[in-house]
Amino acid sequence: MFRSGIGHFDVKDMRGVSEEAHKLVGRGLMSPQDFRCFARDNPVRLHGGMNKDFFKGTGVEAEARVILAADHVHRTTAAGAAPAQI
Repeated sequence: MFRSGIGHFDVKDMRGVSEEAHKLVGRGLMSPQDFRCFARDNPVRLHGGMNKDFFKGTGVEAEARVILAADHVHRTTAAGAAPAQI
């Protein structure tokens, strides 16, 4: 997962990690949507799926809430039930 590599022992300057990872899009190895899932949606699902309040009080709280709510609706409708309000 993308976010887990930023603090890796061999990363000397974490400011360039996102830019370097985004080169995958520029090289045609990932679509912008794939990159969005890789760098944003999947980490939100990992942490927010285990603890719905994980992002509470952070700068990404609202965006994380949207992603997690969409997942909740998808799971609920896929199971055949009406979507519940979060």
